[in-house]
Amino acid sequence: MIFDDLNFDFVPYTPIGAYGQSKTADALLAVGITQRWADDGIRSNTLHPGAIATGLQKYTGRLKTPPDRRKTPEQGASTSVLLAASPLLDGISGLYFEDCNGAQQVTKRPRDFTGGYAGYALDLENAERLWNLSMKLISSRVSSVQTAMRNCTRDEGRSFEAGSQVLASNRCKLLSSKSDGGERCSQRRENIPAGEVERGERKRTADELSKAD
Repeated sequence: MIFDDLNFDFVPYTPIGAYGQSKTADALLAVGITQRWADDGIRSNTLHPGAIATGLQKYTGRLKTPPDRRKTPEQGASTSVLLAASPLLDGISGLYFEDCNGAQQVTKRPRDFTGGYAGYALDLENAERLWNLSMKLISSRVSSVQTAMRNCTRDEGRSFEAGSQVLASNRCKLLSSKSDGGERCSQRRENIPAGEVERGERKRTADELSKAD
C-alpha cells in the first residue's frame, strides 16, 4: 500500500498496480474488522479466487497465468463459498485464503504462480493505518454530502415558497372580475375552497365557448 499516494498522483499509474493495491486494502480491512468486532462474533477474511478468464483482463493487460493453473468460474467461487458458509471457519477471522485453504506467507513473488501473500497485507499496523485513513476519507465525504443536502433543502424551500406565490397569484387572476375588482382578490383568496377554483375555470370556459358560438 502506498498510503501517501493512494490516487497515484506521483507514482505512475498502471492498471495492475492499482488492482494489486486495492486487493491489499481488502486484506487489511479484513484485519481491521477482526480487531474491532471479533468479540461481537463478526468475522472477516479475504481470499484469492484464482486466475479466471473474465472481462477484467482487458483492463489489466491479458491473463498471464499459465493455462494449467487457471480456474473455471465455478472453481474460482469455491473458496468464497467455503468462507461464507462452512462451519469449519467458525471463529476464524483476519486471514487470507486461496484454493480453499489458508494461504502461506511468502517473502517474494513466486515466479511459478503458486500463490501466497506478502506480510504487509496482513500487518496489524498497516491495517490500523488504513482503517484510520478510510475513516478520515469517509468523514470528509459524509460532510460534503450533508452540506449538499442542507443546500438542497434550502433550495427546495425557496422553490416551494416561490411556487406557492405563483399559485396564489394565479388564483387571484382567476377569481378577479370586473364586478369585484382585482384589488379585492387578495382579501378573498384565503377562504376559497379548492373546488371553487375548478368550477370557476369550467364556468369561464363555458362562457367563452358560448360567446364564440
